[in-house]
Amino acid sequence: MSDAQTFARAVELQRAGQLDQAAALYYELSQTTLTTNLIQNLAGCLVPLKRYAEAECWLRLALEQRPEDASLLEQFDDLQAARSA
Repeated sequence: MSDAQTFARAVELQRAGQLDQAAALYYELSQTTLTTNLIQNLAGCLVPLKRYAEAECWLRLALEQRPEDASLLEQFDDLQAARSA
């Protein structure tokens, strides 16, 4: 399966609520193709699974590259809110 196909499959799984499986595919992709979009999708799987520390590490990595990205900042704020709930 190509990276594009793997990413598409991960998105399908994420939308279907199969977050563990989607996260596993995103992790697999992160070994060869690391984009902000991939990181955001991965974090979007990890937060509902309450894997906050992992999500934070990934989001911080993305924010190092794009510190003023509004969607990343919002996702990071959402992570902090979920962690505090």
